[in-house]
Amino acid sequence: AERSVHGFRWPRRAVLALGHEQHGLSPGVRGVCQTLLRIPAPQPNPLDSLNVSVSAGILLSHWSEDHELEGARQG
Repeated sequence: AERSVHGFRWPRRAVLALGHEQHGLSPGVRGVCQTLLRIPAPQPNPLDSLNVSVSAGILLSHWSEDHELEGARQG
């Protein structure tokens, strides 16, 4: 089952696999993923899909937010 990116606690080390904008990840890639995330569509005008580079930016921003404070404590 897919989980929302909002509230997801990212592990320090992660591999980010991004799928086709309309077809998503291939079955083979989906099969080896430990966690599947989705980016909820904005309301009230949901989008059919996001450009893969926009999706990557959103996901990396969430990962960075989870680890920003962790880096500050170590530094």
